Amino acid sequence: MVSGLGHEFLRHIERAGILVHLIEPTPLDGSDAVTNYHAIRKELVEYKAMLGERPEIVAVTKAELRCSRSAWRLTEAVNGDVLLISASPARA
Repeated sequence: MVSGLGHEFLRHIERAGILVHLIEPTPLDGSDAVTNYHAIRKELVEYKAMLGERPEIVAVTKAELRCSRSAWRLTEAVNGDVLLISASPARA
């Protein structure tokens, strides 16, 4: 069962001028990256239609993994570019 973003979080992002979606290409729960993106977009619009009109950046995380298939599917699903990013945690 997928839980929603939560109204407290949605109220918080109302102030954001741009939305950044960090999408895991192969979620550990076995869900689909494209389906997850659309679910988030739907929840944003259902909360407030104007959130669906905000500019957005879509980035596929873990680009070092073999995720090209998910990235291409997201590129087709998104109205804009999809960035591929990779980051490692900082070491103390």
